[in-house]
Amino acid sequence: MGMIAGISAQTAHRDSPGDPLPDFAMRAASARSLAELTTAFAAAIAGEGFDHHLCLMLEEGSRFSSLFGDMNGMSIEALRIARARPEYPRLILDGADRGLLIPIQRRDITLLVLVTGPGEMPQRDRIARLQALADLYADQGMTLFDQRRGIREDAPENAGLSLIQRQSLALILTGYQDFEIAPLLGLTALAVRAQVHHAMTLLDADTRAEAVAIAARRGLLVGLDRQ
Repeated sequence: MGMIAGISAQTAHRDSPGDPLPDFAMRAASARSLAELTTAFAAAIAGEGFDHHLCLMLEEGSRFSSLFGDMNGMSIEALRIARARPEYPRLILDGADRGLLIPIQRRDITLLVLVTGPGEMPQRDRIARLQALADLYADQGMTLFDQRRGIREDAPENAGLSLIQRQSLALILTGYQDFEIAPLLGLTALAVRAQVHHAMTLLDADTRAEAVAIAARRGLLVGLDRQ
């Protein structure tokens, strides 16, 4: 309990004005279908100047399959450009629209979140926000996608927390900060923050420290060796 109390002062949750992550995290956590999640993500990226999105799964030979998202308005040219496997977030141009292709590694698969729209070319801070939003979208989307197919990665007693969220909370318990957790999980610091905020919502916790305490009591924390 002493360690958790010590974390409280360092990790009390703060949201910056205009930050779309907290609102999307709450809406994503309460989404019971891919349609609800897609609507929530569309609202989140609209504030960043994008109006269409799609989550793809990269397969062998640079092939991909569409998993979920908003196909309406997504041009064939944008999908063609997305075929090239990116190693980092990549801006693409498609006529009057601009797009951002964001690769996300989940388990043993690579997902690509493609967002397009007529907005201005994103700057670094906006790209970081979009990365964090896309990471949370893909994470919750895959959970709902697997549930729809009858596959459950997390048992009900895990409170709906993903493996990454459980690992993040475990690392916070040992004193790690977001920027230290990020390289361990292959995420950005902002994406870690989004995942922890999502976990707080699922655990009905007001602070990060409370989320850690609840997860610890329920035996939900897991180490990095868990795959």
